Amino acid sequence: MDLTDLRQAREGAAWLLLVAAVIMVGIGIWMLLGLPGSSDGPTLADHVEAASGYLVGIDFTLLPVGAVLLAALGGTPAGSLRQIVLLALIIQLVALALGVITWLISIGSASAWFTIGSVSNLIVAAAGLIVTNAVMRSRVPRG
Repeated sequence: MDLTDLRQAREGAAWLLLVAAVIMVGIGIWMLLGLPGSSDGPTLADHVEAASGYLVGIDFTLLPVGAVLLAALGGTPAGSLRQIVLLALIIQLVALALGVITWLISIGSASAWFTIGSVSNLIVAAAGLIVTNAVMRSRVPRG
């Protein structure tokens, strides 16, 4: 097996995961703003509930963290590891900030179960950010 091909495939897959994360954040912002086509209801509470899963859902959190781990682990790190980690951090910070805002808005307008679920998702998003930041701060050997 040619490890150069494997490294390039890991790097390409990491970039694709980040593109998917950017798309999800974009959809979350679209729904939060209640722009045409969001079809999530007329009230701010409806917008918040629809956007929350796209901003801090567990499936969203796995995208940038998976990209970082894919690029950093499993052999020689990807050549663009620093750029991948930096973009993942930015995506996660934007999504987490918007997730906190949606959670704060939902406190007064959503059901208790939605608020508890949002807190759980925020905790998972924060854990993902910690992992991504740890990779950013580590000294990954170049091979």
